[in-house]
Formats: sequence, C-alpha cells, structure tokens
Amino acid sequence: MMNYSEVVGMALQGNKSNELPVYDVNLPEDIDIAMNGRLDERLLIQVPGGKLHHLAAHSWNEMRLAAIRDKVFLEPVVGANCYRNFRDQSRIFHKRYSEAPVEGTSPVTWEGKVWWLRPGRAPAAVPGASKHGFGLAVDIQRAKRWTKELNWLLRNAQRFGWCWELQEEPWHLCFFLGKKLELEEEEAVYEEYNWDSKRLLTATKGKWVQPPRELEKWRATGLCIYGPSMQPGRMIVARPKGSSRYISSTMIDKLPLTPQAVITEEDDFIVGQNLPVLKVRNVEAAIFDMGFYARRKISGKIIGITGSAGKTTTVSMLSHILKLWGSVGKTQGTANKPKGIAWNLASFPWRAPHCVVEMSIAQMPLNSAFVRPDVAIFTNVAPAHLEYYKTTEEIARKKSKVFSFMPPSGIAIINRDMAEWLIVYSEAKRCGLRVVSFGNHQDADSRLISYSPGSGKVCADIGGEEFKYSLGAPGLHMVINSLACLSAIHALGMDLKPALAAFSLFKAVSGRGEVADVIIDGKKIKIIDEAYNANPASMKASIKMMEDMPHSSGRKLLIVGDMLELADDTVLRHQDLVPNIVSCKAECVILVGEHMPRIQRLLENEGVNCFSFKTYKELMREVVGVLRDGDVVLLKGSNSVGLHKVVSFLNAESS
Repeated sequence: MMNYSEVVGMALQGNKSNELPVYDVNLPEDIDIAMNGRLDERLLIQVPGGKLHHLAAHSWNEMRLAAIRDKVFLEPVVGANCYRNFRDQSRIFHKRYSEAPVEGTSPVTWEGKVWWLRPGRAPAAVPGASKHGFGLAVDIQRAKRWTKELNWLLRNAQRFGWCWELQEEPWHLCFFLGKKLELEEEEAVYEEYNWDSKRLLTATKGKWVQPPRELEKWRATGLCIYGPSMQPGRMIVARPKGSSRYISSTMIDKLPLTPQAVITEEDDFIVGQNLPVLKVRNVEAAIFDMGFYARRKISGKIIGITGSAGKTTTVSMLSHILKLWGSVGKTQGTANKPKGIAWNLASFPWRAPHCVVEMSIAQMPLNSAFVRPDVAIFTNVAPAHLEYYKTTEEIARKKSKVFSFMPPSGIAIINRDMAEWLIVYSEAKRCGLRVVSFGNHQDADSRLISYSPGSGKVCADIGGEEFKYSLGAPGLHMVINSLACLSAIHALGMDLKPALAAFSLFKAVSGRGEVADVIIDGKKIKIIDEAYNANPASMKASIKMMEDMPHSSGRKLLIVGDMLELADDTVLRHQDLVPNIVSCKAECVILVGEHMPRIQRLLENEGVNCFSFKTYKELMREVVGVLRDGDVVLLKGSNSVGLHKVVSFLNAESS
C-alpha cells in the first residue's frame, strides 16, 4: 500500500490514465470492525446528504470546497449513500439480492445462506462489510466515466484522503487516510490589518511590477471594483483591455480616495500617482481567490441572507443591530452573486464579531461555498425571476442550496408563513441544521403577536417569551424582517434587550422604503421610495404598507410600475394586484410601463382614480403638476422601469 505522501505526490502529478486509484482503507482509531453499521452517533457529523465519520466529514467538506472553486459540484446520491446503519444495509441488500439462483452470476454468502444478484440491480456489499457502515464512504452524483466530476476527482481525491474501492464503481469513494486530514496551513492572522504584501501574493499568485515604497509596512483594507464604492484603504481592480468592467486608468485620478494599490492583468499597464501595481494572470480570478482566502481568515460569525424579497433590508437591519456588539462586515450595495460576494468577503474586517452577507439565487451552490454561513436567514419565496425559474417550488429548492456548505452547528432561520415552508425546512434538516422559524404562523418560534402601523409598536413572542419594541421603518414586511433579525440574535445566544431598543433607530435604505419629507413648489410632500425593484410579494407588501398608514390631511398617491421577469404569468400577476390596490384606498393611482396600464380599466371599474404613462420620462414631465400639498407618495416597480429616477427627480426639485 502507498503511504500518504506517495499518494499526494501522485495526485499532484496528475493521474495520466483513467484508472481509479484503489488503496487499503485505514480505520480511524475510534472505530473497529465490530462497529460496522452500529457506530456511536457521537462519532458522526452531518453533511449534505447524510452523515459521515467525523474525520471523513472534515475531509469531505474540504474536498467539496476545493471542487467548488473549480466549479465542480460534488453531491451525494439521494438516499442512504453516506453512513448506513446495519438496518439500512440489510434493507438495500434485500432489495438487490434474493435466494433464487440467477444463471451467469456469482453468488454471495450471508447469514449462512447463498444469495444471487437480482437482474438489473447494482451490486451491494453484504451487511456489515460496507465502508458505508463505518461512515467512510460516499456515493457521488454524476461521478461516472468521462464526466467532469470524475476527472476532477482523479486529479484531486487522493490528496484529501479519498480513493476508490472498485474499478467498476467510479461513483463510490472511500476515506482511506484513517487520521485527520492536514492541509498546508496558511500564515497566522495579523491582529490589526487584513491585507499585507505576503497575504496578497499568497491569495492571488500575483507579482509586484511596481512595488510599494515600504513593502514590509504596506497594508490594505480590501478591494474596490466599482468607483462609487471606493472606501479608505482599498485596492482597486483595473479594467482589462476590451472590457467595460472595473476601473479604467482615466477613472483612477477621479476617485475620491487614493488607492493602496492597483491590481491588473495587463503587462503594460501605466498609472500615475506612483501607485503600487500588482500583476495577476486574470483580475476576475484574483477577486475570487481573494474572497476564498479572506473567508478562511474571518473569525466572527457569518450570517447569510437569501429570499425573493427583503434581502437587502434584512442585511441592513441586522447589521444595524449587530453593531451593538462591535464592528460588522456588511454586503455593499446588492453585490449578492459570486463575484460580488468574493469582493465583499475580501473587504470585510477579518476580526469583526459578525459579518452579514446577501446571497442571490444565482449560482447559489457557489455562493454557499464562498460564504459558508454559520446562520442562514431565508426571508421568503415569491414568484420572482420566473423567466429563469418556472415555479415558486423550483425557486425554493434553488435558494435552499444556501444550506449546502453550512457547518453541522449551523442555524437556519426560515419564514414559517411561506407556502414553500416544507421544501425549505426539509432541505435545512437534510443538511443537519437547527431550524428556527419566524412569522405570523401559530407554530413559528418567533411569532408576531401584534403590530400598530400608526405608532410602529410591535409585540412578539421570541422563543416563548414576550417582547415589545418600536420599529423605525413602517410596514408589516419590515416587522417580519425584524422577527428574522431577532431570531438570529436569539439563536446565537445574545441578549435581546439591547437589540429591541435599537430597532427604533433603524431607517429604511434608499429604494427599499426610505422616507423623505420634501417641499416642491411650496407643497409639503412625503416620498416613500420603494423603487429599487419589485415582484408580486414585495409589491403587495408595499401596497399594504400604504394601506396601513395612518390618515393624514393629504392624499395617498400610489405610483406603481411593471413587475418584470414573470414569464407566462405576467398578465395574471399584474391583475392579481387589483384587490390590493383597491383595498389601499389611494386617492390617486399612477400606472407606469407596458403591463401596469393594462389593469387601469379593472381599477376604474372598482372606482379607483387612475392615470397611466408608458415610460418614467413621460411621468416626470407631469408628476409635479399632479402633486398636492400634504400628499404621501409611494413609488414601487422593477428597476428597469425607472421609477428610482423619478424619485431622484422629485428630490432634486425639492427646495
């Protein structure tokens, strides 16, 4: 048998053939042959798809993470394909074998009887002989001959302590190492700074072409890939030739702050100000590499937030509350896809007690591999992006991949009110997570008891104890977001009392409920800016907020734009809003876009005073004339409709 060093050497050289490496499996010291299928549960750790012996689980998670960096996703086959207790092994064996002789096959012996493989069935080890019984084996989806999964495993599996047991079963891997996997350790985390030269070179494999003047003293706080997001101490990513992304050389001099360094992939990059310049093979790969590197250095708890609506608001609200316990790393803007997440991770303070990360449904397995959240908040599921995901059930399953790379001690905070609760809950439990629910539902762990829209006062039951607080941002949807935040704080074992006081100071962010009092042509106007984006759930929530607003001397003016990416449901989803708009009792409703104006007649039939405009530009020419003193104006629509530009226009018109 080869030793581990020889195996790793072979792996690093690359397996030139498609022959599967088969080695003897060393049993860990804490198990023996007699324990097959009867392991003490304390030796097992939950992984997505089942449980494994703790040593195998550690190695398996490291291998999955390495694979995900190469955009290869290793998942166990659905079913009992990790640890199998003796009962599971017996059940599988009886399904595949019988005592009836089958011509042309070799029998096996078990319990003093002779057994033959049933026609069309795959072989299985006799109960008590399978490596699954030790929690040392995994059957991997799609790991068949000539697949990218198997090709990746042939190059990498051995260095993580995994091998094959049978040439004819490429999907069946065993952990052969028998001891804790020891990967090369990175240098210790410094106390005060994120990035120095050594760390940057280690993460990016780059080379200084114009080094800092005092290399040993050089430091940086993170990355900037978009000019307006520039913050003190950041390095910038330079725009490659032929690209429209990142920061051009002409923009560098216009930045509000001097960059700590420029990262480029161009050999002849020229920059003024005598800035340090780091040359990398590919700037996009460097962003990802820095994100992965930084995630390993972050020592605090990471809370990932996903859902069809409310992600950005919940990130902002939770970050606001967590500042009571120290600095907080927080997603900038809505950078919630893999590259944006990598950029944010590379810029978070590594010693912060908490980091809060927004996570999009797009490439969720990769997002989860980057973030590896300790806590995941699942705000809701709604019919959004139906151009890409045909049903809300599919959306729920895709978003539930947020749980894929969470640790066994991880916590899933899930909205109990959504119709897809069971799908999301089941996936969280499959990943071995502790589940905490929130919402109006009577079974919710964090349950809303009452809410007064006029005063903003909330009463909620959190973990069996009643709490009262005031919320500084209006709307029932904001209250539900606050329950998610309290659920996370409570689940992390922190004192809720300071958090309750801080909710009254929270203000909604731009485009997501921000309230502004302005004066336009001598008329006092209250603008509620919900114009960043819209789907049916968030649109109804905003309209409900308008309905619940206390009566004032002025009118309610509702400006709503198209909801996009609804595929074949577009017409129906817009028509579904009619009862909500009628119930809102707005004195004036303005419909903007291609689809919203089509419900004008339906609203007029219900006695609603309506106007419609095809574009936001048409609306801007008329909107000031429509306004009256004391009006409360809410604007909501998908981003590309442009209502956020109407908000900017109204603010600019303010005296």
